[in-house]
Amino acid sequence: MKRILLVILTALLLGGCMGLEERILRAESSNWKAEYVLNIQNQRDMQMSGYIAWIGEGEPPEIIYYKLQHGLTSTSEGDGYVYENRVNLGNSSCQNCAIPDKNQNAVLTIMWDGQEEELVLEKE
Repeated sequence: MKRILLVILTALLLGGCMGLEERILRAESSNWKAEYVLNIQNQRDMQMSGYIAWIGEGEPPEIIYYKLQHGLTSTSEGDGYVYENRVNLGNSSCQNCAIPDKNQNAVLTIMWDGQEEELVLEKE
């Protein structure tokens, strides 16, 4: 009986992980490095997280404005305080959302101290 329960539990756990796909998009310039991770659960649900890191010379800016465009419908934007040379894009999720094509890049625009830079995040 214990063996049957173990088999059923294992099947349920593995079944829950089926279809999970992780996509990592990265870019780097002389001033910034960025990473955006999509964890896709199925064809309509996903979780997103990422960061923007200052790698330029000198002190990092205190605050930045960013806009991340991924796919036709997915846009994330806001202000971020640079803490320890980094801005966390946070963790977010969506259910019943449009999943970007797996070969599609993301475009990240960063504005700080009167400057602007655009990075194209490509799939790793």
